[in-house]
Amino acid sequence: MNEESVIRLNHFQYEKRIQEIKALTKEKKRNDYEGEFNLFKKWCSINHFAIDFYGADKYLLHEVEVEVKGIRLNTLNRKVAALRFYLSEINGYNEPDAFNDSIQALRDLYNFEPYLEKKGINPVTFAMQKEEALSLIEKFNTDKPEDIRIYAICLVNLITANRPSEMVRLLVKDFDFSRREVAVKLIKQKTLHRKRLTMEALFAVQRYISSFKLISDDYFVGKVDKWGNYSSIQINSNTYRQNIKKWINVAPYMLRKTQITSMHRNKADLATIARQSGHKSVQTISEHYIKLDSTDLDDYI
Repeated sequence: MNEESVIRLNHFQYEKRIQEIKALTKEKKRNDYEGEFNLFKKWCSINHFAIDFYGADKYLLHEVEVEVKGIRLNTLNRKVAALRFYLSEINGYNEPDAFNDSIQALRDLYNFEPYLEKKGINPVTFAMQKEEALSLIEKFNTDKPEDIRIYAICLVNLITANRPSEMVRLLVKDFDFSRREVAVKLIKQKTLHRKRLTMEALFAVQRYISSFKLISDDYFVGKVDKWGNYSSIQINSNTYRQNIKKWINVAPYMLRKTQITSMHRNKADLATIARQSGHKSVQTISEHYIKLDSTDLDDYI
């Protein structure tokens, strides 16, 4: 084989690998955005709009203006990304220039009241007392298989202060029982980060694994049907948020904020908190998580 043939072969292998990576990326986006796109389709069905960019325009305007109490700027951006991906890459629609203009107009709204307060990373709300969060979770500490699963998932979410995107990606093999740690895939930082677990959380995880006969490569959260049958499927973050809300009537973000605030109240320094929460910047913690509530103020007045 001459040099020219080797170069052609290498070029072919390179192009093949690029196509494989593109296919993997596309499949990942499909899974990540499926929940958002399903919400859009449901809204279009109810309101008799076509599932296209014209319908997307109307849906996003509704979400921003009518549902002003629920949608934030980062939520808008995620919805836009999901709709663009599914409409363009999956359904083959050409994005009109007017759609981009509409999106920019909606984003500009967040520079004015009452949208301004929804422009930040997280809403300014007080965290729960950790004892309160634990009491909500404790009601699932029973012998019922479905409760065993819920108890383990909620407790791990609280102790690790994981984001929903991190919880749904956890595998059984990520738990290191001897070191009392769990390896968490940090999506934003694109790194693997080890977080500490309490003995209570470890026992809950072991009981869950044993009850559902999970194996090493199974997803920790996975999916359970209405008959209680577990499947090793990575659910999307939106479905996970809905599950936590249904189980304990609290958003996963509140569990994350509660753990971070609790560590701060227990005199942990910001670097230690960041190590457990997975924050890259301690400034983010101080600006968006550490807030004084009325009980804190009582210590100073």
